Amino acid sequence: MGTLRRWLEADLRVLALFRIAFGVLLLANLYDRMGGGGLLAFYSNEGILPDHYALFLPLTQGYWSLLSGFSSPNEVRFAVTVVALLYALYTVGYRTRLMQVLVALCCISIDLRFLPVQHGGNVVMNVLVVWTVFLPLGARWSVDRLFATLRAHRESGAEALNARAWNAAAPTTHVGLAVLGATANFATIYFFNAFHKTGAPGWDDGSMVHWVLWQSRIATGLASVLRLHEPAFFSPLMTWGTLVIEWVLPFTILAPNRALRLFSWVSVQLLHGGIALLSTLGPFSYAMMIYATLLLSGRDLAWAGAQLARRTARREVRFDASNPAHLFAVRVLARLDGLERLTFAEARAGAPFAVKREGQGAFVEGVQACGQALRALPFGFLVSWPFAWPRLGDLARWTVRTLARLGAERDVARAEVAEGPLHRRARLAVQIAGPMLLFPIVVTQVMLDSWKIAEAAKPRGRPQAFDDFVRHTQMLQGWSMFAPGLPLEDARLVVDATLSDGSHLDPLTGAAPDFEPGNQGPFFMDQQWCEFHARMPGWTPHWRNVRDFLMRTPRREGWPEGRTITALEVYSVTWKSPPFGQTQVSGWQRRKLFDDKL
Repeated sequence: MGTLRRWLEADLRVLALFRIAFGVLLLANLYDRMGGGGLLAFYSNEGILPDHYALFLPLTQGYWSLLSGFSSPNEVRFAVTVVALLYALYTVGYRTRLMQVLVALCCISIDLRFLPVQHGGNVVMNVLVVWTVFLPLGARWSVDRLFATLRAHRESGAEALNARAWNAAAPTTHVGLAVLGATANFATIYFFNAFHKTGAPGWDDGSMVHWVLWQSRIATGLASVLRLHEPAFFSPLMTWGTLVIEWVLPFTILAPNRALRLFSWVSVQLLHGGIALLSTLGPFSYAMMIYATLLLSGRDLAWAGAQLARRTARREVRFDASNPAHLFAVRVLARLDGLERLTFAEARAGAPFAVKREGQGAFVEGVQACGQALRALPFGFLVSWPFAWPRLGDLARWTVRTLARLGAERDVARAEVAEGPLHRRARLAVQIAGPMLLFPIVVTQVMLDSWKIAEAAKPRGRPQAFDDFVRHTQMLQGWSMFAPGLPLEDARLVVDATLSDGSHLDPLTGAAPDFEPGNQGPFFMDQQWCEFHARMPGWTPHWRNVRDFLMRTPRREGWPEGRTITALEVYSVTWKSPPFGQTQVSGWQRRKLFDDKL
């Protein structure tokens, strides 16, 4: 029973750390998708796939997306702003259970809205939002937790604040099937990646990393330097090292042993950190690094907290207990003080809020006191810096005072509402039934998506509801990065647009058409444009939309009146990457896809 419990158990602080890290990734990925012209190009009717085409000529059965109701660029901007707000509320843990559901809908909606550029990283994020919707991500380090403890424990003085009674009776772990499900799916990603790569071209001879370095669509600046000075040992070491790690990780991830899981966490950070340094794969590397957070234990966080506490000076906080704003502020500070570096003391009535750092003789007051108190919190330096600047300090002080006053008024008015028995039964039913339904869906999908599993061994007669669920959530399970194909070639779209003055321009680059683009790599594209250049030649039904998008360039970019595109031709240009020991690409080929008369 002990082993089973370790598979089903997660520390609530670990779940909170995952929520915060994943929330930051969601926000960063949203910015990455919508920035650099991505919002107009991929998510509005001014772009490559207008929503009516997505609805009536869908790229997958059962297509849906909440973004389909937003057509113009301004409508999409409004929708993206709402999504960003929901992601931010999820990150800080406000109404977390509701936010988990809404964030899952938003994340999958954005993926589905422009499915042609879907990448493995997007699928990993879909997997995460679905599995973790059944986990109590807001039970610690959240606004929900802060409000709940403020209502349940109403301290009136320094003694109660220093006792920190709200930590004593609180549960520390969660036991549930979703913990095992999320962990097992994580192990599955590595197992089938290793399974599919073993014996595949490039992986058997150790050359895969060399060829990936020459993929200019995804190569980073470091990769562009390294490929010109590549040591003979580098590609075999990195290629086979990756394969070994991916074979080991499924077993250490599932091992009910703290040391092995910590080894898994370290291995994942090193593996995907290295991948991110050399290639642009969208959110894939970062999603996998954050996924590994679920492998940590409470003891791991306690050790990290102790190391952080050693580097954080103690501080004494003096406050006026008769001042409601002071009292509310110190109650909040006490709950945010996870390292317990703050000690509270009562001052005389009417005394200002003051803080003294250990080893310093005098108390500081006002703006400096707020900054000093915040610096004692975990990673408090991230929010304390405005208090060191005069003008920002005045704004920060006004913000703190306003929040403290409003918080004090609300704190008096509201009381803790206990969870009712019906609500508790419904919550437990969802936490048990949801993962139980997900298990057979994921297991059968893994077998169906694997190209190495024989057709005779694949499940037959799977319920239609399983297929519908996978299509609607995009929880695909075909884990096969850079296999079985060997990336011996690279490709890029080149547009030869004739302007009204007779000159030629590539609207995708803003420069003259370059039919040997491989000499200029890497291209430093984001994931969506990487996939657009690689996959657009296969989007024959949507070439018309691409043509219209390119022809609208003068209006979209505000060209001077009279400067227009009179004709254009779109080409797919491919070239061969150089073998090891050479640094010149070769074998240029261009294929005309369509022109403005399409």
